[in-house]
Amino acid sequence: MNFFGARRINVEGGPLEEFDGEKERPSLSLRQRNRLDRDRERGYSINVKQIVLAFAVEFVIIGLILANNYLVVAQLPDATNLKTIQSLLFPIAMAMVELELVPGFRTIG
Repeated sequence: MNFFGARRINVEGGPLEEFDGEKERPSLSLRQRNRLDRDRERGYSINVKQIVLAFAVEFVIIGLILANNYLVVAQLPDATNLKTIQSLLFPIAMAMVELELVPGFRTIG
């Protein structure tokens, strides 16, 4: 979170809004354009590709952690269902925290 308000980032050639990649798409509805303008005024932009990639990476990491813990417990000489569940509780809690921290917005300023 940015507690000090949005700041403008200057790049070579001028402010970010003058960058060629920031052109509006003519196919956007009025509601979508208003939302984009409001988000830019607040200093936020949404990059869907980065969000999808972040979630995909998080799910792969979570899957690897859960599989590893399951296999470690399965190799115990006295493995039980209770021990398996106990070994997976903490990674599941950590997975919930990690998914909550996946970036949804990126500040412009």
